[in-house]
Amino acid sequence: MEIKVPTNLVGGILIMLLSLIIWFLIPVQIPIMATFEGKLIDSRFVPRLLVATMFLISAILIISSLVFKKEKTIVYNVRSELKGILYLSILVIYILLVKYIGFLIACLLLAIVTLIYFKVKAIKYYAITLSVFVAIYLIFYFILEVPLPGIMGV
Repeated sequence: MEIKVPTNLVGGILIMLLSLIIWFLIPVQIPIMATFEGKLIDSRFVPRLLVATMFLISAILIISSLVFKKEKTIVYNVRSELKGILYLSILVIYILLVKYIGFLIACLLLAIVTLIYFKVKAIKYYAITLSVFVAIYLIFYFILEVPLPGIMGV
């Protein structure tokens, strides 16, 4: 199955929606310091400027697609994209697992599952992965004295 995607139109709509979401999240995520209260330029100025620029550029993309008919269409073969979608779902599962089994174990599992996913059969790559994992943990813990979140986020 193939899907035809008009890039300017779809990209413009997606970026416009994203810019609207970010615009409304800015007041929630970026507090204004008391010294800047009521002033034109505050801690939210640059993020809002960037988001407004995103919105305007996406509007230009949409207009160029609909009015001026400047459009490039890309055809996606769904079957060939399934492998990427499956790996993306593995990454989502990894993100969800971090909360429950901890950062270290989740990272090790992700590395091993990635090797399995890409059909790596040589045992040496699994050994290298485990060795690098242990080495990085020991460097952070003993040399840098920065404990990494372990089991159950501790």
